[in-house]
Amino acid sequence: MGHSQLDALSIARQAEDKAARFYTEAAEKCSDPRGKNLFLQLAEFERTHSKKLDQLIDSLSVSEGYVEYDGTELVRAEIETPAGVVAESGDVLDIISQAIEAERNAKETYEKLAQETDDPLGKDMFNKLAQEEAQHERLLNDQFYSLSNLGYWVWGE
Repeated sequence: MGHSQLDALSIARQAEDKAARFYTEAAEKCSDPRGKNLFLQLAEFERTHSKKLDQLIDSLSVSEGYVEYDGTELVRAEIETPAGVVAESGDVLDIISQAIEAERNAKETYEKLAQETDDPLGKDMFNKLAQEEAQHERLLNDQFYSLSNLGYWVWGE
């Protein structure tokens, strides 16, 4: 286990913490309950990633090797949209744009870590993390498109 990989994991964990805070703040700025729900779930998701990376860093630091990661699922909530919900502000579209970029960067980080890891358990974990970030990126792209062109969230539909 190279020192540089521990450094990369530490940076990835900090990025997950930052993403969790970002999504929590985004939920507060959201007027639509569907957007709020999505952002709060994404915040929880990133906290789960952060905890898992903590566990991995601890394990690798004492030479116990990689840890297993089963993956995490988003729950597509059925959310009634209250009548007369105001359209989201341009701020929310900016937030989604930033989130898309952050998810893409996270996906690329985990893909790189997967390539640099010979351990099958480590490779599996990093690939799962990369797939989850890619799923978030696609989901956020869908929201961005729908909000930009149709004026509503497609999450929770």
